[in-house]
Amino acid sequence: LPQVIEFANQLDCPVFFNTVFHPIECSLTSLTSQELGSIIEKLQAYQCSENTVYEIQNAKAYREVVNQLRYWKKEADTKERNVDYSTGVSSIQDYFLGFENYLGTISGLSEEKQHSLCEGVISKLNFILETAKQHGRLDAAEEHLLKIDYKSIYQSVPNSEKEHLLYLFKSYIMPLPD
Repeated sequence: LPQVIEFANQLDCPVFFNTVFHPIECSLTSLTSQELGSIIEKLQAYQCSENTVYEIQNAKAYREVVNQLRYWKKEADTKERNVDYSTGVSSIQDYFLGFENYLGTISGLSEEKQHSLCEGVISKLNFILETAKQHGRLDAAEEHLLKIDYKSIYQSVPNSEKEHLLYLFKSYIMPLPD
């Protein structure tokens, strides 16, 4: 990015950075907090020139990218705390068990409500996985699903219809044919 800024400054033109969310494997949002921290550290070392109108504008765009990365790092930190990757969650069954255990940490949820929520969530996620399987993409879908923290699942899946969840999964996480 520093070279892009310098090149634009040499041409005396503005830069604009697009944010990529999809496909997820091309998005910086899929990186770990450690990876994002390393990128932020390198980008912060660069000092933008701010002598012309475009240099000032480009420096602002550059700082906005760094700030966006800081936010994503904070989100990644939260996700990594909510899903303990060190426990070796490497299968969808382990993930479902981890989600069930996560529900046990939420105060105010009776055992019956935990069980009901867990069954409903697993049923909806299995619907997505079955659709991915029909298109030969089960392994990739499971891999993407394992990256979603339990809190996000808890906050979004129980109150959504399975068809809407499939639409969101296909739109924002992994494309699947209709």
